Amino acid sequence: MERLGLGLPKKAIYKQFIPKNEFYRHSEFKKADQRAFIKGIERITLYSQLTRENTNVAEYKDEERHYREISIIIVELRDKAFMDNIANLIMTSIPYPMLLIGIYGEEIVFYTAHHRENKADKNRTVLGYIYNTGFMEMDSPFIEDISYENLNKQNFYTLYDSYVQAILDYNLEKRNIKSFENREEIFKEVNRIEEEIAEFRSRLKSEKHFNKQMDLNIEIKRLEKKLKDLEG
Repeated sequence: MERLGLGLPKKAIYKQFIPKNEFYRHSEFKKADQRAFIKGIERITLYSQLTRENTNVAEYKDEERHYREISIIIVELRDKAFMDNIANLIMTSIPYPMLLIGIYGEEIVFYTAHHRENKADKNRTVLGYIYNTGFMEMDSPFIEDISYENLNKQNFYTLYDSYVQAILDYNLEKRNIKSFENREEIFKEVNRIEEEIAEFRSRLKSEKHFNKQMDLNIEIKRLEKKLKDLEG
């Protein structure tokens, strides 16, 4: 964690250990979810809590959102295969914006998702689309891109959205997508296509009938072409 170097204000850094059972003791975790925490996580740390008091950044409130603070949580992993599930569980459990960081050896991954208020229950929030970088090396230039000094600190929404947009840009650049129009929609479409390709490839491995293998291969090629067209 000492190598992370996000440029955060020193007074905002806590490094407070969070017991894993704090999540599944107070949430509706299934047995498989508890297993992901037990098997996948070595340690969870509240690395930083960005507030008005330690950043001088203004709160943000509109009809859908009230951003008072941002948490930065680090998950040190035993098995990185569980990380996506762990991220979804943690980010669903905590009702305010966070930058969630997974660390596995010399690799690191970042997650963000905007929240909006639940109109039916003021004590709950609705989690938006979860963006992540995928695992990268600890010395990736991306980490400098999200250094605190480079973020928009007009208010807590713009501050948090700086993290979200940086992850979105990173993913588009990684896929060689140059368009800056409808970036979020393009990113979601690319992810959807990649998931479909992975599903068809998985089915292809277990398919015994030649005709069905041909159909699956045709579908994979169609999706790969669609993906290549998006990547331009």
